[in-house]
Amino acid sequence: MNRPADGPGPSLWFDAPIGFTELPLDADPEDRTVRVLDGLDAFYPQATAEQKLSAALSAEAGLRAQLAQGLCYAADCRYLAEDGQVILGTFQLFARPEPVGEPLTFAQRNARQLAAQRPDAEVGVLGLPCGRALVATEDRVVPVPAGTYGTERHGTATIRQLEVLLAHPDASHLLVLVFGTEHVAYWEEWLPVLAQALGGLSFYPPAAGGPGATPAGDRIRAAFG
Repeated sequence: MNRPADGPGPSLWFDAPIGFTELPLDADPEDRTVRVLDGLDAFYPQATAEQKLSAALSAEAGLRAQLAQGLCYAADCRYLAEDGQVILGTFQLFARPEPVGEPLTFAQRNARQLAAQRPDAEVGVLGLPCGRALVATEDRVVPVPAGTYGTERHGTATIRQLEVLLAHPDASHLLVLVFGTEHVAYWEEWLPVLAQALGGLSFYPPAAGGPGATPAGDRIRAAFG
């Protein structure tokens, strides 16, 4: 789906891959909570009604905080892996008012600083159809409180997160794309999906006839494979 960013923010279009289910950011909060509850019913039937409601309310509170931080697109990502496993991920796009300097050199200028700030991440510069981006891939261990999704004990989960930082041509906005998944073992199968998603970002309206093939796939696989 080609879509400009809503509101007075920077010009931005995103062609989402098949398998991305867009979250209705402008929907009524109650409707969003019901949607989350429906998803929890489908994927975590062992959880109690109270646990599901608590998780849904926490998700809504987190979403409101992200909207305040410039979230302009969010999607659930669901795919069927080659072995038949359903793999899940989340994709978010933020447009944050921030002076970025010369957009063409933003990624190169900030790569060393980001690598120093995040020593556990793989940091690099990647050429995308819409410009050069600063990228970081990192595995993070996050706590899972008891009662979440029907669990009885406190635990942890490993999330692989891909973060892409891109300067908007207006030099006054920073775009941040974040993808995360618990299905780390299927990372190779996520790479072509991410290649298509990153290649579907544009600062200009799509040409007549729709978006063409994006050449970013091989470069993204090489960088993160």
